[in-house]
Amino acid sequence: FTDNTSIVEEQSRQDLTALSNMTSFTYDKEQGITVLFSHTYNRNKTVSSTTADAPTNNVVSTTHMFMNQIAIPKRKLNYHLGIRNNVSLLSDNTGYSNNLYSTAISNAIELYPAGWRVQPVYDLKLAYNTQNEITSTEIQNHLALRGEKRNLPTFGNMTTRLEFTHRRKASDGASDVKRLWVFDMTMMRKFSNRFRMSLLMDQQLEQFGGTSPVTGAGSHGDELARPDEHRSTYKVDLQATPVTNLTVGSGIMLLVQNNTTITRWMVSLNARVPKLNLPIRTTVSREVRDITGLPQQSRFSAETKVSYQFRRINFLLTHKYTREVLVANTFSLTEITAKLTRQFSAF
Repeated sequence: FTDNTSIVEEQSRQDLTALSNMTSFTYDKEQGITVLFSHTYNRNKTVSSTTADAPTNNVVSTTHMFMNQIAIPKRKLNYHLGIRNNVSLLSDNTGYSNNLYSTAISNAIELYPAGWRVQPVYDLKLAYNTQNEITSTEIQNHLALRGEKRNLPTFGNMTTRLEFTHRRKASDGASDVKRLWVFDMTMMRKFSNRFRMSLLMDQQLEQFGGTSPVTGAGSHGDELARPDEHRSTYKVDLQATPVTNLTVGSGIMLLVQNNTTITRWMVSLNARVPKLNLPIRTTVSREVRDITGLPQQSRFSAETKVSYQFRRINFLLTHKYTREVLVANTFSLTEITAKLTRQFSAF
């Protein structure tokens, strides 16, 4: 049960009351099939107003979610099979309804040629959605080839991934088609017990297509002319543990997407006070965005977390500062959050 009130000076006020309950049943036979069934009930009540004189909006929504999952363990050829069915039924007091029915089937085989761990994967997803009087369907096919090799002389541990996803949505005479190609490679090497380095290279190509809604008798839908999107990501992470209970990390990431270039630097510090067993984590990051035709934008963030646990009582203190420079404005935000949690055992 959650009750939350948010007030922004005299501009707006929002009260949210939420009740959630989940009941699940699992049948897990040793070395056999695992069957899971769960039901989740959510009831949310939102009371909001923009100004003191504006009318108050009162929305009560109810959601029932049913989930069934079957997993078959690996047998000959290390074959994996999983089936997942979901039903979500949402309605509120304004007459709005949104019902979703979906099925996902996953298949994977593990092979071990020449010391490599290779896993071909095929996933299929079918979905049917009714939102008020609008009906839509979705079919998604996903193919993947994943490889992993450990203890290479130069690269250490290396993983590769090649994936292709084709998704088609249809609704009221219109269709939306998306094709996604992904190739990435990750290498991680430990130079000693106190220092390690990881490298990431990721390439993604997203293609779009489909037709617009049919507007008249005998008319044909127009093909959607959305341009392709190509994303390249390069990332380097370094982590060192100079002394016990102290870990220092740093990283840099470069992301290039069409006419946008994003560069991000990050430094982290993890320490633990030995006698008090008090963990402290500090992270400082800076991000610069270069978009063709626009001034340079940047974002600076610094966050510190201190947590303490005494028996079943957990205390977390967080301080976060953010400064963002946009095209025409500059924003800064300081957040201080304290959270106290007590755990109870019913039995």
